Amino acid sequence: MDWYIASADRKSLLQIKEDDNMKDEKVVYAVMVRSGVLDGKFDFGTFDSLIEKAINDEMADYDYTEILIGIESVMMQLGVMPFDEAELPAEDPATF
Repeated sequence: MDWYIASADRKSLLQIKEDDNMKDEKVVYAVMVRSGVLDGKFDFGTFDSLIEKAINDEMADYDYTEILIGIESVMMQLGVMPFDEAELPAEDPATF
């Protein structure tokens, strides 16, 4: 989401209210839903709680399937996935 709002062109299309704190990811998500960039089906609150829990606790038994489906959906709506691999820089064998 930071990538999306980093572009002045994309950010100008968002319905940002005067009191929206665009440094708060929950607010950014809400603005993107309000603006029609995201459909709002992703449970951002659950995702945010999961991140907090993962930072503090071991979660080896957690089933990530549903959250990954949601994250992929958001990435597709933002235009991050899928992407045209032809637009990527050429691979440099020296980096292997």
